[in-house]
Amino acid sequence: MLTKEEIRDELLGALKEIVGGRTEIAEDDNLLALGLESLPTMRLLAGWIKQGYRVSFGSFMRRPTVREWATMLAEAAPDAAEAPHDDGGSDAGSASAAKAPMAEAGEAEVGEAGEADLPAGDHEPFDLTDVQYAYWVGRGQSLQFGGVGTHGYVEVEAGRLDVARLQDSWTTILRAHPMLRSCYTGDGKQYVLPEPVNASVEVHDLTGLDDHSLQESLAGIREHLSHRLLAIDEGQVACLQVSLLSADRAIIHFDIDLLVCDVQSFQIILRDLAHHYATGEAPDVDPSWSFARYLAGKARENAAAIEQDRTYWRDRLEDLPPASCAGPTPSTCGRGRRCGRSARPTALRPLWCC
Repeated sequence: MLTKEEIRDELLGALKEIVGGRTEIAEDDNLLALGLESLPTMRLLAGWIKQGYRVSFGSFMRRPTVREWATMLAEAAPDAAEAPHDDGGSDAGSASAAKAPMAEAGEAEVGEAGEADLPAGDHEPFDLTDVQYAYWVGRGQSLQFGGVGTHGYVEVEAGRLDVARLQDSWTTILRAHPMLRSCYTGDGKQYVLPEPVNASVEVHDLTGLDDHSLQESLAGIREHLSHRLLAIDEGQVACLQVSLLSADRAIIHFDIDLLVCDVQSFQIILRDLAHHYATGEAPDVDPSWSFARYLAGKARENAAAIEQDRTYWRDRLEDLPPASCAGPTPSTCGRGRRCGRSARPTALRPLWCC
């Protein structure tokens, strides 16, 4: 087991790489004030969790100094007798903290006692997170500004592409990450299917088109994929398509509903796909990890704080001002589309080459 001083030294080394080597970091400096952001913190935390240290993202963010982090980690070491040093605060509702486990990081503690009453797995319907629920409600066609999914789309420029190999990699990724097989019920629940509903990679052969027709076809594909509502009630949450432009040039189209991942997980999925295509190695994931159990554990952990908040706002109801009668003006943009300014999907450098 590492000593507290050794933990401190490892933290300082990792943090200097994150915030920049020129930044001097003292043990009591506020790391957030030095520019440390939540996603790098989660990646750093995940490394310690994988070694068996039982610490939480919330406790790290509430006391963001090297001295405090070293103390928490020393007390939460794998063979330490004490439970994790936490002040009981809540990090529920954090989209990144809740969703990072979908792809890689986030094995937060589930609780010390009563694990028998936690869900057995993800194959039975379980609750959405608060952020997921907001996204789910916004998809509803009955709302004035509804019918819009929180949806990500990206294009990856590739060189010569082996479509069969890409198909094998895509199927592997869908099977490796459970939330890519998730399905959503009409009453706002989610569950994970044992197998992907449709793992096929659709191929658009544009090799015989002149430049004008090629650009028109690509624009049509982009228009359709970048604004659509995926059939999440049927298990369609992420899709991969390919446009073949020539023998040595292709574009990979990837779109996903952000009900199942955050931006960091989006990147992890593409990284794992590229790695499997290049090496044939499947992602290193824990098949026993359960998002349903994670959420149930966090809900139990935060139950007292939630009830305290509920009581506070219930007691304030009579003092709150009335709601405004003025509603929003009707939308002039179509359903299922982004409104306002937008940019073309990002074109990344080639990731897949034979």
